[in-house]
Order: sequence, then structure tokens, then C-alpha cells
Amino acid sequence: MLDAAIILLVSAVTVFEDLAKAVLIGTVVSALGFAWKQSTSIYASITSTTSNSDDSVTKEGDVAAESIRIYGIRGPLFFGSTTQFLSLFDPKNDPENIVIDFSDSRIMDHSGLVAVNELADRYGTLGKKVTLRGLSSDSAALLSRLHAGGLPPYEMIASNPLTDPLYEVAEDSKYYMNVPVPKPSV
Repeated sequence: MLDAAIILLVSAVTVFEDLAKAVLIGTVVSALGFAWKQSTSIYASITSTTSNSDDSVTKEGDVAAESIRIYGIRGPLFFGSTTQFLSLFDPKNDPENIVIDFSDSRIMDHSGLVAVNELADRYGTLGKKVTLRGLSSDSAALLSRLHAGGLPPYEMIASNPLTDPLYEVAEDSKYYMNVPVPKPSV
């Protein structure tokens, strides 16, 4: 549908103006259409599970099960999709432990990092623990820089160099020179 509209628009501008303006307008409209389409394509698959923890024991001596909600993010996270990304979560009604898995997603720019940081802050103010999984080492390092040298106690990055993606986030390199890469957790 968008492609047909762009073809009609470019054709009309070519006839009534000139080809150079038509190409410019077609490129801009096409880029905006692509950004809109990508911004609405981010979603999360949500699963809940329980985990037995040896350090949480009930009065009767039974091991208590901790509830964990896992958000599997799919789609690109960038300036156009941050609002949609933040709307996927329910911090007030989620359990105490949250895992956000970015294995099928990419953080494309600084706005995506800020959105992840803001989400972790929302959970942190409620005393909930957030674990970020499947981030690139670059994204993980830049997230730690957003907190002036360290992650807050409620935001943890579970890194695995064998499965974590390798890509860079679009950032101005003069501000992020010598950013330490997080060490893999065991």
C-alpha cells in the first residue's frame, strides 16, 4: 500500500514539478514509511516460570519458588520504537524477578539504551530485580556508562560471549572511548 502511494506521489511530482524534486520527495516519504513500519514491529513474547532458590526457605522447611517473568523482545529498538517498547511491560503487576531477553532484538541507537535504562529504573523503584540477557557487549558497556561507571543494584546484565550478538550501537565515539566491556558471568 505504501509503495503504491509513493509511486503515485513521485509520478505526480515528476509531471507537475521535476524529476529531481520527485526523487527527493520519494526518498523522504519512503524513509519515513520504513521508520514507521519498523517502530510498530517491536513486540515481546511473555513467559512466566518459577525457580527454586536455596536461600528462600519457608517456615516448614520447604524451598520457596520464586516467580520469574521473561520478556523475549523481537524487533529493532530505536528512537521510533521506544514508546512501543516501554508499553510492553507492566512493572506494578510483574513479579519480583524480571528477565528481558534481547536475543532476537537489536538496540540501534542511544534512544534504545535510554529506554532500557528507564524501564530498569521503573522496576528498580518498585524494588524488583531486572536481568538483561542477549545484549551485545557494546550495548552492555554503554548501559553501564549511563549510570556513571556502574550498574544500579537492580539491573544486571547476563552476558554469554558464545551467544551474545556482535554489533555496535550508533553513538558518538568521543563520549564512549575506552568503555569497558562487561566480563561474562559464569
